[in-house]
Amino acid sequence: MPALLSDLARVATLSPEQRRRELATLDSSRRLDDAKRFQLAALLEREDSAEAYERGLKALAAMEETDSRTQALADLLKRTLKARLELKQQTVRADELHDKLDQIKALEKSLQQRSSPAKVP
Repeated sequence: MPALLSDLARVATLSPEQRRRELATLDSSRRLDDAKRFQLAALLEREDSAEAYERGLKALAAMEETDSRTQALADLLKRTLKARLELKQQTVRADELHDKLDQIKALEKSLQQRSSPAKVP
């Protein structure tokens, strides 16, 4: 448990380049133990993509039975990843709806211009 907490603190201080290097190292590992899975999830939580959040959740789900304190920490990270994933999905949906609204406004303006009588000079 203390090692996992220190891992979270350490990951929070890494630069994006350092996180990428650590991710590459973990990705190239053939087999990950629970500590490495947790580290992978913590690194992926810092990324800004739905795919990274989903990978982090899968890594945490693959963790074997752990003690209650470690499980509580893993559950907290799972909730964080799920919340970030949901926020990302909602942001994408909001952007799509905003684009549709802009299209409707443009169509409405176009229709108004067509229906207004032409002025004769």
